Amino acid sequence: MLLIAEDAASLHASRRARRDDVSVSFRVFHTAGLGRIIEAHEYWKRKEHFPSEVTITFSSQFEQFYHDIGAQAYIVGYNR
Repeated sequence: MLLIAEDAASLHASRRARRDDVSVSFRVFHTAGLGRIIEAHEYWKRKEHFPSEVTITFSSQFEQFYHDIGAQAYIVGYNR
C-alpha cells in the first residue's frame, strides 16, 4: 500500500483513520551528513533550538517528522 501525504499532520490523521483495518508501522534508517547530530538531538529532545545554528537543524526536522508519524528511526551521522 502506498500512502502519499502533503504533510505530517495529514499522514498522521490518515494512519489513525486506518488503524482498525490495517496495521501500519514505519521504520526509518536516516543517514545524516557531516554535523553535530548528537548535540542537535539532545536539544530537540528538550524542545529547544540548537544554539549554534540560525535555523532549525535538518536532522531535528527529520526527528520531528518521525515522531509525528510514530515511526521508529535509526539515525547515523558522520563526524571527523
